[in-house]
Parts: sequence; structure tokens; C-alpha cells
Amino acid sequence: MALFDNTEIEEAIEELRSFWFDLSKFIPFKLWKGGFIYGFFFEKGLYDMEPMNEFLEEKFKGRELKQHVNLAVTNVLTGAFTSFDERHSPDELI
Repeated sequence: MALFDNTEIEEAIEELRSFWFDLSKFIPFKLWKGGFIYGFFFEKGLYDMEPMNEFLEEKFKGRELKQHVNLAVTNVLTGAFTSFDERHSPDELI
């Protein structure tokens, strides 16, 4: 929604609908070749999230935020909390 200004409500709604519809058509992760135990000990997580990363890049790479946004994430291995907002680059947000 932050990709659109307040006058672009219909465009924002269509983009949001399209995002969730497109996301529902594929599995956003895949198993590591060594399984999820291998992923836990030797990779970045239980599953390979490359399909989701590619999806997000396709949808958001090179686009400019027009409103305030705040994303909060927690590292499941360390418990570290990080917050991102519109001051971060699009690459950092993706």
C-alpha cells in the first residue's frame, strides 16, 4: 500500500489483490537438498526461501515508496529484532 499515494486508492487495491492472488499460485519455499534439519544447522533456515525472494524482487524491485512503512522482523535463531522503514533502500526492504 505504501507504493501508492492517497489519491491512488483503486490502483493500490488492485496491486494488493494481484499480490495475494499471485502469491497463492505457488509454493514460496522449497526444501533444502539435505532436508530441513540440514537447513537448520548449515543454512539460513529450515527452508530455502529463494522462490519467495525472487517473487518479492519481481513485485517490488525498483519501485519507490510514497508513504510511511514499517516492517519488523525477528531472527528465529538469535531472537534479534530489526525494524525497517521508508528510510531503508528498496533492496534492504526486500
